Amino acid sequence: MDCPFAVIIPAYNSGRFLKKLLKEIAEVCPDLCLFVIDDGSDVKDEICKIVSASSLQNKSCFRHKMNRGKGAAIKSGLSAVFAHKNSFRAVIFLDSDGQHEPRSIPEFICAYEQGRGDFISGVRKFNPAKMPKMRIISNTITSYFLSRKLGVKLRDSQCGFRLIDMELLKKCAPELKANRYSLETELLIKSAKNGASFFHIPIKTIYGNQESNIRGIRDTIEFLIALFRY
Repeated sequence: MDCPFAVIIPAYNSGRFLKKLLKEIAEVCPDLCLFVIDDGSDVKDEICKIVSASSLQNKSCFRHKMNRGKGAAIKSGLSAVFAHKNSFRAVIFLDSDGQHEPRSIPEFICAYEQGRGDFISGVRKFNPAKMPKMRIISNTITSYFLSRKLGVKLRDSQCGFRLIDMELLKKCAPELKANRYSLETELLIKSAKNGASFFHIPIKTIYGNQESNIRGIRDTIEFLIALFRY
């Protein structure tokens, strides 16, 4: 079966959320081609077993022996996508911790097919009742400086729910250097430098009992360093 779109999911100790996530992806878009990167999770998390047991027909799981960071996992996912026999039109990126609702995927695909952008990003409502205040502050700072530097309006620079055109990714991927969360900032910057057209889609803000792996002040500094470095 031909898969027009690939999905990359970096996963680290998120097995308790991943099963539900994959089930929801299969319900809304069963023809997607799935690439899960287990970034050195605890063996008991059984990431690849969960992927294997999912009802999705086109799925792959790759494992880092040690935790190398979200950016490194995304780069491993891109390498797998580029090496695949399918000629994908675009790649969808999702986090594995249940904070992204797969039911929004068709909206991203529809916007892409309508030519609204080749870099389509989710944007969350920054509601203190639903989102940790430190995340709101961090996102506001990085989105502001990125928008100013790149000359484009970026409403949620830290959102990991994205769809990016394959040809744009091929231009950006060889130059990607970061291995942590700042890779997502680096990818934004290099996409803008390669003439990306950006489009935003409102998505549901989901925060439960997930333990976020992003660390407030330290990661805000890392984002800003990436902004000026790249």
